[in-house]
Amino acid sequence: MTKRNGGVMKKSSFFIIMAIILFTPLAASISEINNITYQKQVADFDNYDGSVNRYNDRLYVENVYKIEEYQILDNGALQKISFHLKGERSSVNHHAICDKERLYYLERAYVDQGWDDEIRLSMVDISVSPMQYVNSINTEMYRCDNMLVYGDEIWLSDAYFHVTRKYNKYTLESTGTINNLYGTYTIADTILVDVQNTYNSAILRLYNLNEMESNNLPRSYKEVDLSINGEIPVISSIKYDDGLVCILGSGYIEMFDIIDVNNPTSKFRYFVPLEFNHSFYVDAIMIDQKVLGFINVGIVMMTDLISHQTYMVLNYSGEVGYADGGVNFNYPSIYTNSYHGLYQYKIDDLDQLNPIHRVKKYGCGQLYHQTFNEEYALTYDDFDKQLDLYNAFTGQHYKGSKDMLFSLENICESDNKLYVTYQYVPYGSAYLDVYHMSGNELILQFTKQIAGLPSNILVIDNLLYCQIGQSVSVFRIKADDLEPHCTFSGYLQRNKRYLEDEYISVLRNGFLEFRNKYAPEHVVKYYEIDLTNTNSYSALYLINNDHIMVNDSNLKYSIYALGENDLQLTATRNYNNSKEYFTITNDFMSYYQKSDIVSEPIHEIFYLGNGNFEKVGEFETIIASADYYYPDKNTMISYCDSGVFLYSFDYSVDKDDYTVTRPTIISSYPNPCTSAQVNFKGEKIKNISIYNVKGQLVKNISANTQYSSELSWDKKDNNNQSVPSGIYFYQAKTTKGSQTGKLMILK
Repeated sequence: MTKRNGGVMKKSSFFIIMAIILFTPLAASISEINNITYQKQVADFDNYDGSVNRYNDRLYVENVYKIEEYQILDNGALQKISFHLKGERSSVNHHAICDKERLYYLERAYVDQGWDDEIRLSMVDISVSPMQYVNSINTEMYRCDNMLVYGDEIWLSDAYFHVTRKYNKYTLESTGTINNLYGTYTIADTILVDVQNTYNSAILRLYNLNEMESNNLPRSYKEVDLSINGEIPVISSIKYDDGLVCILGSGYIEMFDIIDVNNPTSKFRYFVPLEFNHSFYVDAIMIDQKVLGFINVGIVMMTDLISHQTYMVLNYSGEVGYADGGVNFNYPSIYTNSYHGLYQYKIDDLDQLNPIHRVKKYGCGQLYHQTFNEEYALTYDDFDKQLDLYNAFTGQHYKGSKDMLFSLENICESDNKLYVTYQYVPYGSAYLDVYHMSGNELILQFTKQIAGLPSNILVIDNLLYCQIGQSVSVFRIKADDLEPHCTFSGYLQRNKRYLEDEYISVLRNGFLEFRNKYAPEHVVKYYEIDLTNTNSYSALYLINNDHIMVNDSNLKYSIYALGENDLQLTATRNYNNSKEYFTITNDFMSYYQKSDIVSEPIHEIFYLGNGNFEKVGEFETIIASADYYYPDKNTMISYCDSGVFLYSFDYSVDKDDYTVTRPTIISSYPNPCTSAQVNFKGEKIKNISIYNVKGQLVKNISANTQYSSELSWDKKDNNNQSVPSGIYFYQAKTTKGSQTGKLMILK
């Protein structure tokens, strides 16, 4: 066991004194985080596989994790108004529906995270804009094949129990069941139309709902055989619109006119078994003696009802696919949810050879194509072949191009350069791209194939650290290449805080090592650490200069205090790997546990700075997210599968025998600052002193009178020279006391 090298690890006395004078309030234990408030969406992505509904001049787009509200402009273009986050869910067979002033959607309530989890029914008020969530109920259903509104009720088809469950559409209270009604059906006024589809038959049946008694469906009064020359179509969905019942299936479209309810007449039939390898039609519409049919693989077919010719008018097969219920017509515009995003098409002239063209794409599909670190989020749109980088603090948006990419893995930003690891194909070789961030562009500098896909990367000065398996490979960054520097075994720390700003930490064979981050081949200090299984995967986090945390594969968090010669275990916490995960930044751990009930999430916030798991708050959300807390900015960044979001929050700080609430005296803005000046606002400010990270006085700002309610700093020092970008600290004195804070200055 070695001791710390005094010559290497020593800090100047001046800095320590200045740190104590300036930063004691910031280093004090935070006792509570509260009032977490949504501010804005930084980046938008999702899985676009839900329905598209229209109400008046607004469009409601259902994705896996959220529902988005758009304004339909005069030219058909869309402008986002708001969004509503849904709970995490596995697949629910039927998508959202819209009934005049309300929108209803289904999601799964997590019990065992299986396919048989209970389904929840939720309601959103769309009579107002932005839309407003109303309430949700558990349906006690495990599978729903159909959802529609009839009169004052919502009907849900429960194929598991062979019934249809009914709910009041205003309150969502249960109003009973209908026996033996399940599967695929629709309602045309007072006529229920369903299809009984088996391997040897497809029968369309009509029922008069006025004859229904109690909870029993009346006998069907009309049946129509849908088979064609002995061929049985496979039916996927049925809808009613403008007097036509449209039946959709595999290579199959049939439209019935039921104005005469006793004699439904087939107006159009199209059936090509095995068309496009058993692909399904998800929607169809009749316009001016033409029928447009949308296929789930991204193809649109058109049939001329006069010439009886059918031909393909749009083909994005292999690139996009249309979702069931995900097509909405607002002639001449068509809006489709197509997995990769929301697409807007326009019908030009149906007599032309190519009557439909794509106008615009909204959103970005997130599957495999997004990654983040604490400050930046990167997405890749494989349809438009575009990279988008977002800075969560400044809101800056960079764009770059990339011809092909399967999965983004890690990113790291350093000195206006972006480092990206990825794969071109599944299970293929790993690559690293280095981009220069210039203006709003990502300019590729070089690409390097690397031996293994890193699970973690860090860039420090001109060194790139890559965690590949159980080893860390370090490369020296050149202008257009990477030069191998050294390799050592172990697990690299996961976060970007460094011991005394000089040393990286590594877990290796039962030891905690501190290595010079500029010369990582040198171990400066090491401790023996007691892990249950030193060969198991362990994630290492540096909390501060006094504590570390280890998260190992034995489902345990452990906090250790760094002593002079050994580690002291100060706190442990067990967890369930299948239901929980966490993030650590700035002494805080955000701890998420999937709840058994969607409406009661567990998203806890712990302060770790004192070596314990001290709960200081909760974040109420029903989305699994990685949350990073920045008390000096009163900002939380939340990353989830539906995008990146920015929140503000308040907090209280324990100091000696009393609690001081931050912030109450002074507010600074903008922070981070890219504008000409930083503004300080508060009551009766006397003066403000600005210090750099070395504790040196940069600027002293005094009120023109005895005190002022607002002062500003022009980002210049006492010699009237502009200060460089970086971190600065301020100490503000007012008639109520003093406050210390941190500023980020950017060019």
